[in-house]
Amino acid sequence: MKTTLLSIVLSCMLSAAVAQSLRITSVNPVSNEITLTNFGSADDFSSYRLCSLLQYQGLDGGEVTITSGDFMLEMGESVSIIWDEAIGMNAAGADLGLYLASGSFGASENMVDFVQWESGGNGRESVAVSAGLWAVGTFVSGDAPYSYSGDGDQNGVNFWESF
Repeated sequence: MKTTLLSIVLSCMLSAAVAQSLRITSVNPVSNEITLTNFGSADDFSSYRLCSLLQYQGLDGGEVTITSGDFMLEMGESVSIIWDEAIGMNAAGADLGLYLASGSFGASENMVDFVQWESGGNGRESVAVSAGLWAVGTFVSGDAPYSYSGDGDQNGVNFWESF
């Protein structure tokens, strides 16, 4: 009985981890380019959402332009997109949060990934801190683009670099 209960609990925990396996792996705020990579099981991520400096955009519905790949991602696959140029991203200092398909942007359980560059305290930094994805006031510095160098389980500024 204990073994079965433990198996069920572990299975639920792994399912939750797989559900949030999509990561931001590169950002170029100068050209509004973003790459997202799946570090978990195959899934359709088209309903996920983005937020930068409290400007919101869905991945589906034509709100972003796909430049490479698609949102049905196998493990290890990526999709490259361009953020709506009418909104744009701020190259001088901003954030980018990746969110589940629904729920409040202010709720940490809905945030999947986060990065900020050139200054701290941007947009949804406090949500990322609550979610355990980022540390207060930290940011990637240097020239864009910025790239994630972690293995999918690692969070924070130490796993980002500029090129």
